[in-house]
Amino acid sequence: MYKLNKKGQPIRLKWMGDSNEAGCQSSFKTKKIFRFAQVGYAYCVLYSGENCAAGSEVSAKWHGRTYKNADFDVDQPQTKLVKGTEWFLSQDKNIEINSWYCEYS
Repeated sequence: MYKLNKKGQPIRLKWMGDSNEAGCQSSFKTKKIFRFAQVGYAYCVLYSGENCAAGSEVSAKWHGRTYKNADFDVDQPQTKLVKGTEWFLSQDKNIEINSWYCEYS
């Protein structure tokens, strides 16, 4: 997870809790991020609500290299974030995240 500082520069945030565990993980404090890097799971879903509340999914758009054989439309925002380090929730502001769900392949 990355946030933008007051100068608009990206800063990497440390994961909290049992980040290596699959399933729903809740943050004890709201995190504000603009970019998400996901490399250890088949996919992850970010939530603005606590405990991975249905209806609070946050979408992100892929801004990396062309995703070969993608089973999603790289031009459209997604809520199911597959492996990759270039998922942007926003280009210029931080978005509140309270929980996330990740699934192993």
